Amino acid sequence: MRICTVQFGGYKKDSYKKLLDVFRRSCAENMPDVIFDEIIVPDQERDYHMSWVQQSNTIKLKLWYDYMLNAKDTVIFADCDMIATGDASVIDSYDFDIAYAGSDKTKTPMNGGIIIAKPTAAARNFFRLWVKHNDIILTKPSEFKKYSRWAGQNQRAFGRMLDVDKPDCKMLQLDPVVWNATDSYWDKINNKTIFIHIKGQLRKLLLDEKQPCSIYGKAMLKWYQYAEIDIKKLEAKWKQERPFPRIPNRWA
Repeated sequence: MRICTVQFGGYKKDSYKKLLDVFRRSCAENMPDVIFDEIIVPDQERDYHMSWVQQSNTIKLKLWYDYMLNAKDTVIFADCDMIATGDASVIDSYDFDIAYAGSDKTKTPMNGGIIIAKPTAAARNFFRLWVKHNDIILTKPSEFKKYSRWAGQNQRAFGRMLDVDKPDCKMLQLDPVVWNATDSYWDKINNKTIFIHIKGQLRKLLLDEKQPCSIYGKAMLKWYQYAEIDIKKLEAKWKQERPFPRIPNRWA
């Protein structure tokens, strides 16, 4: 089994390097037999026909597709702002071509930060179609807007692909609390959780070395565990600070 992750140079380079370092360290501790492949993308010339989020997500998806074409093992495609808190190799025994963390929610039914693929023709074709639909919604604003409930660029393309092409592959929906604990699930993290997504306000709190708080507390404690930070010094610093206010969870 392999993990493939992409980290960009340029915009917020130092922050994402730190996030990647922590992700790598957490994987080495929790699944030492899994090969961790990093794709480091150099500074990119900006394409001002789209936002940087759209541009970077498009580049990442195409790099994942290229990687998938030569894959010989099960691959966990992961954003670099993750940590592993368990061993994901159990997924190898499941029957699927493509697995993702999702739910039956009307809004944001999945998050593309973790996509797992078996080295099958069906999985390769899935990625080919995903790239195709990503390119379509980049050039058709009406289609981008139509799939707004999926939130992110790649996720909107994912939703459109399921609607339009209905890819012929075995798809497995995984529990997000276990496989990709993000906004709505940080307060539900437990001893079965394998991946935690360090995004949004949670990411900002951690990079600013703030005190664990409210819905972010469990995830923050886990991240600090792998961040090679002197926790005693942090605790002394936190005693001098005012408690951080609760911030509403906008995805609840």
